[in-house]
Amino acid sequence: MVIRRVLAQLLGRHPRVGRIFEASDAAEGYSLFKIARPDAVVLDLELPDLPGLEVLRMMKSANPSCVVIVLTSLIAPEVREECLRSGANWFVTKEQGVNTVANTVAALCGPGQLPSRAENGIQIRPKAKAQSSR
Repeated sequence: MVIRRVLAQLLGRHPRVGRIFEASDAAEGYSLFKIARPDAVVLDLELPDLPGLEVLRMMKSANPSCVVIVLTSLIAPEVREECLRSGANWFVTKEQGVNTVANTVAALCGPGQLPSRAENGIQIRPKAKAQSSR
């Protein structure tokens, strides 16, 4: 909860970031996701009501073009790979710090392409954008 609030405050002050929505669990978060239709989501894998991977899959199924940034304290390589296979566009660990996370999110909100690697040595990898079937 503390990280979520600090991250929301940092993002709220960034000129590239528009509206910010916060949720305390998967049910609230997915409900907001369906209503607000955000361009990007920061998703914690450790949620009180559902596994974050399940929520990730639900979000990407509902809106494949939404950028999902997984933010977690789980640092095992297999967790990272499963998130990327499940549709996460970015994987960021909490140990990298909320300032780094906020800067990464803000960079995603700016004009131009997604960076292939963010500043400060952050270990993230963009995933190819989903093709529209329309």
